[in-house]
Amino acid sequence: MTPIAATAESTSEVTPPGDQLILIEVRKKQAAMRRVAVRDIVLSGPAPDVKKLADSIGRVGLLQAPTLEAAGDGRYRVRAGRRRVWALRSLGWEMIDARVYDEGDLSEVERVGILLTENGNRSENPVAELAAIERLVASGLTAKGIAKSLGQPSTWVKARLALRNLSPDLRKALETGTLTLSTALRAARLNKEEQGALVEKWQEEGAERISLDAVEAMKKKEPVSVPLRMFATDPTKGNEPLERVRRIKEGLRDLLKELKHTGNEGAAKHAQEAYECLGRLRAALETKEGKD
Repeated sequence: MTPIAATAESTSEVTPPGDQLILIEVRKKQAAMRRVAVRDIVLSGPAPDVKKLADSIGRVGLLQAPTLEAAGDGRYRVRAGRRRVWALRSLGWEMIDARVYDEGDLSEVERVGILLTENGNRSENPVAELAAIERLVASGLTAKGIAKSLGQPSTWVKARLALRNLSPDLRKALETGTLTLSTALRAARLNKEEQGALVEKWQEEGAERISLDAVEAMKKKEPVSVPLRMFATDPTKGNEPLERVRRIKEGLRDLLKELKHTGNEGAAKHAQEAYECLGRLRAALETKEGKD
């Protein structure tokens, strides 16, 4: 096996505390291919939607063996490939080939590393990935250190940590595939009351999945007040074009802040364009005044 990253001790560069690298797979003992009974594999959490995966395995077979760890009681725990095992169980497979680590071969950090390394790009189980990252954070690693160790961008780690804001119902929906990862990340921005209303509405409608539109509809849109001073004249100040443009630009700046605060991204984009346009207009007027 190829190690994911060298340990901090093997590099000449001093690594800050919390940013140390993790050596995942350099062990005296390696995973061995074994024939395992599917009924002996422990599966936890709600069953995900694996119909398409099961259909694929039924057509072409199991292309990538799951990674297991012996539990010491004749059973095995899944370290990578949870959805594959659920699909195999739904197909009625009795025996499979799997990569198996013996009991005691893996440390907690290495278990986490195996899960994240195999699933990092496919996001097979974002909730399990979150739990794994939380364990690494609890061990003293920073988001930056985790990202560096696993060869993932920091944004990937931060996106998983953002899922901590999901309610238990939405976490379950994410695990089962009712909620996609991209939609879950948007739902994580909702407060608990809004998340509860989202779940309640989804259950009432009986929709197959929780849509992004449903999440966006839960966001509380506060009315945006356009500052009247943007357009009003002021007898105490000059009403020449340059002064009027300055006041409109000032009011538009306040409006832009309010739009961003309320999450109205579309309107904020147009307001930003108008603000920049006014800046160019003001510059042109100042240039003309200078010539006059």
